[in-house]
Amino acid sequence: MLGRGRGRKSAGSARVSWLRMEIGIRSERVERTGGEQRERKQRREQRVRTG
Repeated sequence: MLGRGRGRKSAGSARVSWLRMEIGIRSERVERTGGEQRERKQRREQRVRTG
């Protein structure tokens, strides 16, 4: 019984770590796209100021 409990715990922790990795990859993608949008906004503001 104890062995089975440990097996379940290890499987659960592995699943949690996998989910964390998936979330991390998604957050990185969101940050990249957000940074690009911010850069575009700054460029537009610079154009308006110079224009």
